[in-house]
Amino acid sequence: MLRLGRSAIFLLLIGALRSVAGPAEEHWAFKPVRALEPPEPGAMSRNAIDAFVQARLKSKGLAPAPEADAVTLVRRVYLVALGLPPTPEQVSAYKNNYERLVDHVLASPQFGERWARHWLDVVRFAETHGFEMNQPRANAWRYRDYVIRALNEDKPYDQFLREQLAGEALGEDAATGFIVGGPWDQVKSPDVVLTANQRADELHDMVSTTSSALLGLTVGCARCHDHKFDPIPQTDYYAIKACFADVQHGERRLKTPDYEARMAEADKLRARLSELDARWAECEPHAPVNARLNVEVFKPVAAKKVRFTIRNTTALEPCIDELEIWTADSRNVALARSGAIARASSVYPNSEIHRLEHINDGKYGNSWSWISAEATKGWIEIEFPRVETITKILWGRDRDEKYKDRLATEYEIAADGNVIASSSNREPYKPDPALKPFPPERKKIQQQIADLAGASMVYAGTFAKPEPTHRFHRGDPMLKREIIDPGVLSKIFPVRDEVRSVTSNRLALANWIADPRNPLTAR
Repeated sequence: MLRLGRSAIFLLLIGALRSVAGPAEEHWAFKPVRALEPPEPGAMSRNAIDAFVQARLKSKGLAPAPEADAVTLVRRVYLVALGLPPTPEQVSAYKNNYERLVDHVLASPQFGERWARHWLDVVRFAETHGFEMNQPRANAWRYRDYVIRALNEDKPYDQFLREQLAGEALGEDAATGFIVGGPWDQVKSPDVVLTANQRADELHDMVSTTSSALLGLTVGCARCHDHKFDPIPQTDYYAIKACFADVQHGERRLKTPDYEARMAEADKLRARLSELDARWAECEPHAPVNARLNVEVFKPVAAKKVRFTIRNTTALEPCIDELEIWTADSRNVALARSGAIARASSVYPNSEIHRLEHINDGKYGNSWSWISAEATKGWIEIEFPRVETITKILWGRDRDEKYKDRLATEYEIAADGNVIASSSNREPYKPDPALKPFPPERKKIQQQIADLAGASMVYAGTFAKPEPTHRFHRGDPMLKREIIDPGVLSKIFPVRDEVRSVTSNRLALANWIADPRNPLTAR
């Protein structure tokens, strides 16, 4: 005899009720919001909301509680709006002027601090990564302060929502801290199954939080199958997931009003630092390679791009913290800020600190480096916006001198396909060579650069070209099925044309959520 568990019976019952009640999208919560005429006002009604409340009380045979006295009302407003009781002087000042009282508490900076706490709880904001390492996010506080400021400025709610999904496109860089506010597993693995599941979990957190916090809907339930109760096919989950496919956890530069001026000053200091480094390394141009810094000097050559090809390392995948390409007039034309584009044979997967963009971002050290995904080999290429006449190249494994592994020992450097330097021009590699110290001025310049750059960092995610989003059979990342395009819910307010009308998928999703016709957002 077939036996059904209680959960199976419950699901069958729900299905039977649905067949009687009609399709799920006909539920009141999925219908457009409509205006209602308020009931006839009662004796204690002062506005339409009072009329609705009193009509409901009357229908249940209940009477309103007695009206609070003036002092109690002042205390309630302070405690609800600011989380603090009023002083006796404030009670005296506002007990007979409620409009002035409300204006006063709404103008208080503590109003934003009080109500931001509720929003930050809803969007699972934290200032550490979670998981076993649980390391702090030094610049996550900028999102918290953005929320406080938005509330105190009385920012329109639809704009508030748009900024949190696509703030980098709307002049509010810190707002996208919303997307990456959840936990992030820093401990990566070469195991492809574990890595794929970690990435799937990161994106799932973004989808689930967005839907529950902004739509009041558990879209995350459709990760493995069609939603059991709401009209959300599994493909809708992956359509929304595709909108976030360009997002990675991490910090990026915050574009403040003085951003360009600070970056220009930092570039001058970097040029000075590179001059010091070049003089340090040029004293022994044919010395064995070392993990700290190496310089390749050659006759001036005109080129549009330079490729650094690594054929062997001391161990593991090769790592370079910065690739500098200098002209005779002392310009580092490899910098991304100068328009140079970096490419690589591969990039170490799922790492916040070992990324392609770090090869030419002007920062040094292991935490701002590129690592190949291929054992003992790989290549990195820099293409300039125009043909440049170059004279020397600086590179190292870790200019901060903390790491010596992953050092390229056999390599060649080509300009537009023509070899201009290689390891064959150097003496054979020797482990732990005795290196003369860097000049004392170097540390001072490094700190000045860090101060200029660090003042503008925000933990609000980094954005890269998204990979295709596949539907996962039963939610398993190793069971990829068809590719799913970015989109919105297909059964509830399916305005797909508007989603594709802007260049950013996240901004399109934000516009759909903030659309006044969307029945979910108001709910």
